[in-house]
Amino acid sequence: MDRQDPSKTQPHGSVPKGRARGRSQGFRGLLRFQQPEHGQGPPSSSSPLSPVSGLLPQVRAWGLGSPRSEAPPSQVGFPAPQAAPPPGRAWGLGPPLSETAPRQMGPPATQTTAPQGRAWGLPSPRTEAAPSQIGAPPTQIAAPPGRAWGLGPQLSETASRQIGAPPTQTTIPQRPAGAAQTTPTLAPSAATTSSGQPPQSISESTPSGSSSSGREIETFRSRPAELENKKGTSGKPVNLVANYYAVTAKGADRFILYQYHVSFEPNSEIQRARNLALRNWCNSLKTKIGYIFDGGNAMYSMVQLNCPISFSHTDPKGKYESSVVTIKHVGQVPPSSHTYIMFYNRFIRNILKKLQLKCIRRNHFDDTMAINIPTYGLELWPGLFQVIEQHEKSLLLCVDTAFKVLRTDSVLAVMNRIRQNCLERNGSEADVLRAWKDELVGTIVMTCNSKTFRIDDIDPQMRPTHTFKMNGTDVAYKQHFLKKYGLETNNDNQPMLISLPTKWQIRNNRTDNICLIPELCRSTGLTDSMRGNFSLMKSLGEHMHAPPSGRVAMIENFMSRVQNNPDIREYREEWGLGIEKEMVKLPGRILPPEKLGFANNQGFGADDNGDFTRAFREKAMMVSVALKEWVIIVPRRDMGAVDGFLNTLKRVSTPLQFHISDPRERKGIDGRRTQEFSQAIHEVMTKHRGKLGMIFIVLPNNRIDNYAAVKRACYHDYGIQSQCFLAKNLTNRGLMSIATKVAIQMNAKLGGEPWGVANPMKDAMYVGFDVYHSAARNSPSIGAMTATMNKNCSRYYSTTSTHATSQELSDNIFNDMMKCLLAYKKANGTVPSRIIFYRDGVGEGQLSLVYNQEVVPLKDGLKRLYDKERLPEVKLTFVVVTKRINTRLFLHKGGKAFDNPRPGTIVDDVITKPERYDFFLISQVARQGTVSPTHYNVLYDFQGLPPDRLQLLTYKLCYGYFNWSGTVSVPAPCQYAHKLAYMAGLAVKATIHDDLSQYLYYL
Repeated sequence: MDRQDPSKTQPHGSVPKGRARGRSQGFRGLLRFQQPEHGQGPPSSSSPLSPVSGLLPQVRAWGLGSPRSEAPPSQVGFPAPQAAPPPGRAWGLGPPLSETAPRQMGPPATQTTAPQGRAWGLPSPRTEAAPSQIGAPPTQIAAPPGRAWGLGPQLSETASRQIGAPPTQTTIPQRPAGAAQTTPTLAPSAATTSSGQPPQSISESTPSGSSSSGREIETFRSRPAELENKKGTSGKPVNLVANYYAVTAKGADRFILYQYHVSFEPNSEIQRARNLALRNWCNSLKTKIGYIFDGGNAMYSMVQLNCPISFSHTDPKGKYESSVVTIKHVGQVPPSSHTYIMFYNRFIRNILKKLQLKCIRRNHFDDTMAINIPTYGLELWPGLFQVIEQHEKSLLLCVDTAFKVLRTDSVLAVMNRIRQNCLERNGSEADVLRAWKDELVGTIVMTCNSKTFRIDDIDPQMRPTHTFKMNGTDVAYKQHFLKKYGLETNNDNQPMLISLPTKWQIRNNRTDNICLIPELCRSTGLTDSMRGNFSLMKSLGEHMHAPPSGRVAMIENFMSRVQNNPDIREYREEWGLGIEKEMVKLPGRILPPEKLGFANNQGFGADDNGDFTRAFREKAMMVSVALKEWVIIVPRRDMGAVDGFLNTLKRVSTPLQFHISDPRERKGIDGRRTQEFSQAIHEVMTKHRGKLGMIFIVLPNNRIDNYAAVKRACYHDYGIQSQCFLAKNLTNRGLMSIATKVAIQMNAKLGGEPWGVANPMKDAMYVGFDVYHSAARNSPSIGAMTATMNKNCSRYYSTTSTHATSQELSDNIFNDMMKCLLAYKKANGTVPSRIIFYRDGVGEGQLSLVYNQEVVPLKDGLKRLYDKERLPEVKLTFVVVTKRINTRLFLHKGGKAFDNPRPGTIVDDVITKPERYDFFLISQVARQGTVSPTHYNVLYDFQGLPPDRLQLLTYKLCYGYFNWSGTVSVPAPCQYAHKLAYMAGLAVKATIHDDLSQYLYYL
C-alpha cells in the first residue's frame, strides 16, 4: 500500500461504537482442517450479503459424454432414461409412504420479491410517521394476516396496565404486592395464509414514527402448515437440560409492548441530547419505567403511559440546548413483531452493563476475572454469549460461555521480534515489511478502548507524529491518543497499522482509512506457531474447554450474579420482566448406533459412542484399489526413517486387503525451501510420465506454504493424487495407528471404499455444499459441492466454483448440481429420483436469502430439467446445517454433576422454533469439553419425509466420513464439502484438475 495521505485517515478513537470487524480465527483454526471430528466450521468472517437478484440461472445443456465436459451451457438435457424410476418409497424402514400428498415447503412456485427499493435484510430509507397519526387515539397496531403465530396471541386493551397522570406531574401507581409471575401465553404455531400455503417469509417494518422505521425485519417460516407435529418417535427417551432460562412477565399472563412517538422542539439531531432528556425525565418519576429509545423518535415500553406527556428539559451542564419534549401514544406493538425481541435483548444488554462487563463485538467479557498465562504471554478473558428469542412455548434466554484470547505484549513488540529475526538471517528492510504483513495482515487487534479492528495493511512511511484533520485542525496521532485516552507513545519511529473502512461505514460516507499505533494495540487470537504448540493448546484447553459440570457451574454463577445484584433486581422490576432461576428441562431421544458394511457383505456395529475403530482389526475394507505405481519425496535427513514406516504401512494394509507395492523411487530433497517441493513433483512427473498413481510427500513441518505448494502442483498442474505426511510421525510411538489411518486415506483417494452406510432410500443422491472465505481482503470465496454416486454413500463426485469476495450464497448452485447429475447418470445409468441437499455454512439470519437465492433457482431448474426429459419431478429436500451455535445440551446425573449426551441424541421440542421445521442432533462424541449439537433447518421438502425418518437418515450419514472411524458432527457430504472448500481456498487457490472430480483427493 502506498503512503497514506494524512488528510484521508482518522484515528481509531473516532470510529462509531458497534462497528463490525472480521472474525479472529481463534486457536483452533488450523485444527479444523485436521480434526473434523471436532465439528468446527471453516475460519470464515461474517459479512453483509448481496441482495437477491431474483433472476434464475439460464438453463444449460450438458452433453452426455464426460461429466467434466466444458461444453457451452446452452440447454438442459439428458438422453431418454433407460428405466423409469420405481414408484413409491424404498426406505426399508417400514411401509411405503403415500405419494398422493407431497409436502410443499415455502411459498408457491412464484418467487417472492422484496418491496421496491429494498433487498432482503438491507436497510431502506428512513420514514417518519405522519403528524396526524402521532396524536391519534391509542389504537392497536394491526398485525398482517397470518401473523398470530409468533410471540403471543392478539392482546386486548383490558389486559394492559394503565399508568399515568396529567402531563404536568407524571406519576405511576405501584404494582400490587405479590403479583404472580407467569410465562406468557402463546398462540398456535401452525398458522397459514388465506390460500392454505404456509407463509415463507413475512416482511415487517418497524411501526412508523421511529427513525429506524424503514428497516425491514423478516420472519422466515419454513414449517409446512400440514406438519402439525415435527417431533420424531425413534430412539430411547432421555431427559436433558439446556443452557436456556425462561423469561417471565410479572403481573400479567402475557407480554404487552407499547410504542410511543417522541418529538423535540427545537428538533435536535444530537442523539446524546435526546437520550439525556428522556433519561432525566424517567429519573424524575416516582416509579421508574423500563423503556428503549432508538435515538430518533420511537420509544417502546411495557408500561402504558397516560399520553400525551409534555415537559421541558434543560441540560444541567449546559452542553446541549433546552428543548420541549412531547410523548404521544402510537399503539400496541403486534405480538408477532420482532420489536419484542429487540426490546428483550436491549433489556439483557443493559443488565450486563450493570455487571460492568466489557462489550467486545457481540459478547461481553469480564476483564477483572482475566486468566494470565505468563509462560506464553497470553491473557484469557472469560465472558458470556446471551440472546433472548421466541421458542416453541415461551421466550427463552440462551446463556453460554465465551473467551477472548489476548496477547499481553503490544503489536509493536511483535513487530520488533519479527524484525530482529529477519535481520539475524541477513534480511533486508523489504523482507522485514513482508514478514510483518505475513504475520499481521488479516489479524484482529484490540485497542485501549476495547475496540477491535482488522489489520489490512502496514504503512512503513507513516509515523505517530503525522497529522490528520480534526474539526479543520491538524492533529498528530500521538497527541490525539494522549489527550483523549491519556496514553503516551515512546517510539516515534514505528510504522502505522491500516484498517480499511467497513461496508457499514462506507454506506454512511465514512471512507477514510483508520490508522492505529502498534504500541497502543494488542493482538488477539493465536499465531500458527502457537496453534502448533501442544503445551500451549493444553493450557488453553483446561480453561476454554470446560467439561459439562464446569460449564454449567460457570453459567449458573453468572445467573446468580444477575439474580442477586440489587441494582439489577430493581431494574428488572422497572421493566416488569423476570428470569427463572433454573435451566430449562426438555425431553430428548437417543437413536441407536448404526451398522457399517465391510468386505464380503460383513457388517460391524458401532458402539454407543459411534466408534467402530475395532472393525479394522478384523474386517477388510469394502472395496480396495491396489497402489502399484507411486513415488516418495522426502527430506534427506528423514530418508532413513522411511523404510521403517513403509514396513509398518504394508503390515497394517494386509488385513485391510489394501495391496501396496514398493515405490518406484525415493527422491530426497533438502526440504528447507517451499519451491523444492513443487520442483521435485515436476521432476518425478516428467521422469515417470503417465505411470504414477500417487505421490507421497514427507513434510518437515506443518507450514501451510509447503502444504499449499504440494497440493497446487499435484491437483492443479498434474491432476495426480497426493498424500502428505509429517516427518515427526515417522518415528511416532503410535505409528501403527497412524499408518492404519493413512492406508484408509490412500485407498479412498485412489477410488476405494473403506466402508459403507446402509441407505434406506432407492435412487437417492445426497449432496453437501459449503463455502470457504479467505481472511485476505479481495480474495474470492470458494464454494464446494460433493454428491454421493452409489447406494452405500461411499463414492463421491466433487466440484468447486468461485464466488465474489466474502459472498456466502452461491449463484452457481444449479450449474454445480448439473455436473453432479451428469456424473450420477454416468455411474448409474439414470438420474436420481430423490435429492437430499445439506447446505452448510449459513446462519439462521440468512435463511430467507438462502431460500430465494439458492433453493428457488435449484428447484425451478431441476423441475425444468426433469420436465424436458419427461421424467417425474425430482423429490428435493433442502436442509441448512448450522454448527456454530451456542446451544448446549447436558445430561443431568444428579446434584451438580452433568455429562455430555451420547451420540445420536435428538431434540425437536422446547428449544426449537415454532415457525421452523428444525431439530438438534448430537452425532459426535466430545473427547474434551462440552459437546456442541448441530442445528438442522429444513427449508424445503417435496418428499414429505416424516420428521422421524429425516432425523434417522441425517444421523446415518454422519458415519460416512473416511477420515474418522466414528461419527462426525455433520453428515458426511457436508464434511467432505467443507474439507474440499477449505483445501481449495486455502491451499490450491486455482482450478482443480478435472481428472480428480471422481475421487476423494482432498482427504
